[in-house]
Amino acid sequence: MLINSNKKFSTTVFLLFSLIIITQFLLPINSFSQSHTILWQEDWEGDWINNWYVDGGTWEVGAPTSGPDSAYIGQKCAATVLDGNYSESVNSRLIRRTSFKVPSASENPRLRFWHWYSFSSFDYGEIQIKTGSIWKTISTQYTSTGSDVWTYPLID
Repeated sequence: MLINSNKKFSTTVFLLFSLIIITQFLLPINSFSQSHTILWQEDWEGDWINNWYVDGGTWEVGAPTSGPDSAYIGQKCAATVLDGNYSESVNSRLIRRTSFKVPSASENPRLRFWHWYSFSSFDYGEIQIKTGSIWKTISTQYTSTGSDVWTYPLID
């Protein structure tokens, strides 16, 4: 991910999952070396509402009762409907309230997160960042019908 290190993200890394998933994620940033710096992480166990807000209304945080048997870590995860399927024709975002400066490309920044997902036909999920008023997709679209297991993608 080549990002001008002089820019600060106003809403930062968030999940735009148009109609999708059960997700929890961590953001280990810096490198693949043995030592790395974690700029922020979220385990969904605490008072997440102070750190995140929902745009589009379908995101919830709690123990999953549909989809995976449990959260990947701890008891809770963020999900588009914890106890069943999401509604049709819904676009929803889970957005981090506070911003941070992404390190320069020379520092090898990385986004890692655990997710489990299940989609209806033609639905998808994306990871985006925002600089100013522009949202930029930084991941491939997650478009298959489902992962059926927790996976740990890497975005660089």
